[in-house]
Amino acid sequence: MFDFGWVADIKNKGSSLTLQSAKTFEMFEKKRIPTHYGGLPRKNEEARLNELKGPTNLMFITTVYVPKLKPRKVAGKLAYDYEQYHSDADGTAVMPIEIIPRNEIGPDSSLRKHHSPREVGLDTDTWPEGTVVLEKPYLDFSSKYEEEDRYVNEEEALQMSGVSESLFRKVKEYALKANDIITEHAKKLDLKNGDGKVEMMYLGDKIYLVDFAGTLDENRINCKVNGEWKKANKQLLRNWFKNYDKEWYEDVNRAKKEAVEKNESDWKKLLKVERKTVPQDFLYGLSKVYMSFTNRWTEKTFFPESGTLEENTAKIFENYNV
Repeated sequence: MFDFGWVADIKNKGSSLTLQSAKTFEMFEKKRIPTHYGGLPRKNEEARLNELKGPTNLMFITTVYVPKLKPRKVAGKLAYDYEQYHSDADGTAVMPIEIIPRNEIGPDSSLRKHHSPREVGLDTDTWPEGTVVLEKPYLDFSSKYEEEDRYVNEEEALQMSGVSESLFRKVKEYALKANDIITEHAKKLDLKNGDGKVEMMYLGDKIYLVDFAGTLDENRINCKVNGEWKKANKQLLRNWFKNYDKEWYEDVNRAKKEAVEKNESDWKKLLKVERKTVPQDFLYGLSKVYMSFTNRWTEKTFFPESGTLEENTAKIFENYNV
């Protein structure tokens, strides 16, 4: 979060994300999208999601090498050695980019900071207020292993990816297909998928989706509360820091800017403000959001005492401005 890493413990978040992603990967498999997913553990054997009797935070996957992306100075400025990254990979690695299919642009979307409205297909020079629904998904790209996530254009994403142009076309095809599957499943469940990220690996001339997908951490999922779409995803925690720990949040942004000015790769050591502790009642509410969404997304009751996603989301908005 904010490129900082861990900021709070949310009960059952690990198992929730595992189950959410397992459901998504199994949907991908049915649509012939290759993934690193190998199933879930049941009696020390690989099982499908519907065979599980209870939650798990473990998943069988195909492991892949992740070389170290090394910073370097180019003409006195900080840069990263992607050529060395792929040389060290020796034919197989996680691509050091994130692909972000965007179906809509919310008022707090980071895309507004690095793209003009016309670049995403809108017939205007200024960003409209409120959420903008796009006619077709827009593919955004960012770095994955740099000290701070950096948005890049498609040409630079291709260069960073380490694959050929023809394989990169497959990357884009899989990303859009994955987005369609997640968006349609959300719609079937009376939810909305605003955007989400996918990550991929290459193994020779083959592409596979990796990490997690279709979860509250990867996707901007929304549910309806009293007829109004409300965020029910990781953005809730981000907004808590923006609204209730403004001093730390602003210091994070200052440190990142100072790191760029000083060509410093580790911006965290420039922080001056200590982070506040997130209140337990807020974390408890988030836990119930993650668990109730898991039940909804998987169409299987793993957390019977968690209530509904709408009830849990409404409760958070009643008590916090997020």
